[in-house]
Amino acid sequence: IVAKPSEYLVHVRGGRVLEGSSGQGASCFKLPWDAVAVGPTSLQRLQFRAEQVTREKVGVEVVGLAVYRIAQPLIAYRVLNFSFPERAQQKLTESLTAMFVGATRRLIANLSVDDCLQKRKLAIAHEPLSEVRPVVGGQGRPEDATDRGWGVVIDTIEIQEVRVLSEHVFASMQAPYRAVLDKAAKE
Repeated sequence: IVAKPSEYLVHVRGGRVLEGSSGQGASCFKLPWDAVAVGPTSLQRLQFRAEQVTREKVGVEVVGLAVYRIAQPLIAYRVLNFSFPERAQQKLTESLTAMFVGATRRLIANLSVDDCLQKRKLAIAHEPLSEVRPVVGGQGRPEDATDRGWGVVIDTIEIQEVRVLSEHVFASMQAPYRAVLDKAAKE
């Protein structure tokens, strides 16, 4: 079994990781009683979408992008079960998405509409990052029996779009600015 340069191969025999045949872009010969898993270590991205009512009871939709990578594959292997890499990657993406959506919704519920629209990086993106990063950050070691860390690093979260869901509210918010522009255009 051969891992690509952007993958980490984990070769297990008798419940122990064989360090000589495990590694980034490694290859091994799998005996019938061995377990082998291959997991990606390249950058991965996921998009999340959260709808929530702000402090002023105005519905907003936030669309964000998170970039993450598996930095400690042996911990990720233990926590995520990469026996079926596609399913493990899908489970990881689904879990991270749910965590980002939850953190974003909790934050938006306590923000004003103006804060949501104008302070994307400081007001919105920072909170999910600071909440999720320690959970998945790989603070444990492969030989730990604890569940600390997933061996995953969240590199960044970018808020791509914040949209007021009510067209009437959005039009009302824009009215003063449009009036000033109309007046300047007439003059």
